Amino acid sequence: MKTKFVYLFILSVILFSCQKEFSLEAGVTNTAEFTFDGAPAACTQPTINGAYMEGIALSAANTVTIAVTVTKVGSYNIVTNATGGISFNGTGTFTALGTQTIVLTGSGKPVASGAYNFTPGTTGCSFTITVAAAAPPATFTYTSVSGVCTAPLINGTYTAGTALTSTNTVTLGVNVTAGGSYSVNTNPANGVTFSASGLLAAGAQIIILTSTNTPTAAGTFNYTPSGGCSFPVTYAPAGGGTGTNFLKCKIDGVLTNFNTGLQAINIPPPAGFPSNISIQGKISDIAGGVQELWVAVQDPTSVNTGAYPNVTFGTILDRGCIVGYYPTGFPNIYFGGSAISSNTFTVNITLRTATRIEGNFAGTLYDQNGSSLTVKKIIDSGSFSVGF
Repeated sequence: MKTKFVYLFILSVILFSCQKEFSLEAGVTNTAEFTFDGAPAACTQPTINGAYMEGIALSAANTVTIAVTVTKVGSYNIVTNATGGISFNGTGTFTALGTQTIVLTGSGKPVASGAYNFTPGTTGCSFTITVAAAAPPATFTYTSVSGVCTAPLINGTYTAGTALTSTNTVTLGVNVTAGGSYSVNTNPANGVTFSASGLLAAGAQIIILTSTNTPTAAGTFNYTPSGGCSFPVTYAPAGGGTGTNFLKCKIDGVLTNFNTGLQAINIPPPAGFPSNISIQGKISDIAGGVQELWVAVQDPTSVNTGAYPNVTFGTILDRGCIVGYYPTGFPNIYFGGSAISSNTFTVNITLRTATRIEGNFAGTLYDQNGSSLTVKKIIDSGSFSVGF
């Protein structure tokens, strides 16, 4: 019965969206078709952002924007060659034809100074990144008392068995007596090592440590960066989370709880369908109320942490979310995400374990039974924590 409800929900979104009189040509896929402006020679006026220096790891600030000509809308996934210790990649969706731009983000750490050429894809144009010679090493001390870091700022969720991401950061204060480059690593503990590299100016500064390792156990573990002070990181059990089940959001500014009959459904999908998890519940602020909210996320491989944009006609089998609000109960008249806009709703999964899923959501839901997108509900401050 649960399987029926999950796919009935997805099917209802498709069917109601079709009432908007939008259509797709037969045989259309969700893979974009485009050419790189300037290919096979140099890219046409690429915009290169960020600093590139030997021994300094690239970050989200290291991007290259290039122009393309789109002949078919859809999604794209582009990777350049790797050279000099670095490479670039970018993913996204084109929603219009003609001249568009894509942003490629760099990764890796330059191994030597010099000029390096990169080509996106196999038929792309080329662009050059000039890597500067390494700066002299900075001289600094950590802000600490008796070897313990002073007020370390530890961001993100730390759970045993869940890989750390870019949201897991540790910010430490340092006093720089001589500006220059730095590269530090902590001791390994609980399967995790934090690291940071970059440039420091003289004076009071900060360094931000990150890691993408997966902690192996729950508990508190101490870390000490090269020549530095120590700081603790506490990891929650693998079945962690709040331990309290809830689903709530503001609907047109009114906080509404949907905790009656609340459940998270995680069922292996039929062949050819993406993996999905559906969180659903009835209003609990009104005794016997029938209002119902569904928050579903899907991924071609498996649902994990991260952002899930609104699923549209062109992305119906891609990673994304499908959200529905039923004022008079499922499956009656309801509000859902727009079938033609990928920016009307986003669900962000912050915790995904074998026993619990947590996240937040916000966006706009539209009347799926009208002839236009003028009747809508504004959803914000949405959040959930539900055990399987």
